[in-house]
Amino acid sequence: MEKLKLAGMVGAGLLALFVATGCSSNDTEKAEPSTVTVISTETETQVATTPEPIPAPETSSTPAIATSMGSGTFVVGTDVAAGTYQTTGPSDSSAGCAYTFLPRRGASLTEATGGNTFFGPGYMEVADGQVVQTINCNWTLQP
Repeated sequence: MEKLKLAGMVGAGLLALFVATGCSSNDTEKAEPSTVTVISTETETQVATTPEPIPAPETSSTPAIATSMGSGTFVVGTDVAAGTYQTTGPSDSSAGCAYTFLPRRGASLTEATGGNTFFGPGYMEVADGQVVQTINCNWTLQP
């Protein structure tokens, strides 16, 4: 590797920063990119080489699909997994536990395409693409 020569630098505290994107040598392997920092004063020169950091592996940003649901509106296959869900009954014993199928997220209850109400344990079957609204119950996907 060639030696770095600094010439004509005048004045104390003069700083030079060089960033190398690669080195050449007689070796057959390509050298890893590195950062070279050169600090020079009238009386002293220091050279430090720092290897480039290795990037972290990419991780999936897709959240897992839920296998349980409480009160709310859910798109099956996006928000919750398809399958058979079971409830133990109403969360609040003074009211029933209900689910309603809607034609789309944001639809009103007057547009419902089906559903049921329970005052004890119950089941519901949901398929990918369906929109289900649940009220006053907790549902768990059955194996």
